[in-house]
Amino acid sequence: AAGGRLLECNALRGGGKAVKKAGERKAKGFVGVTIIAMLYFMSVALAIPSMPKLVNNILTGAGRVTSSSQMVLAALLATDGFFTFLTNNFWGTLSDRYGRKPFLTMSALGIAVGAALVAVGAHMGRSGRA
Repeated sequence: AAGGRLLECNALRGGGKAVKKAGERKAKGFVGVTIIAMLYFMSVALAIPSMPKLVNNILTGAGRVTSSSQMVLAALLATDGFFTFLTNNFWGTLSDRYGRKPFLTMSALGIAVGAALVAVGAHMGRSGRA
């Protein structure tokens, strides 16, 4: 019985360092994921107030927001939410299987490409090439 207690104490001493290092890695990963998610939601929150006027400019070219542009915007936002709902379990399962990093990288690249396309599209619309 005394030998078992000694082995238990030694295992706890040695294993404590490994557990602490693993916990530190998880904390660093969590901070990174949290920052990425926060930046994404901040970008969405900054874009939403300008969207009614942008949608109206695309649809009619008029300066004021109309009810039809509001309906188009509502449909776009609802479509985004609907497809997020449909695909969350699929991407979550793949993320559990292959890890978060490849999917966070892919997501960040997708957001960057989308932002670049919006910037190019906005520039083309102003210059009259659209």
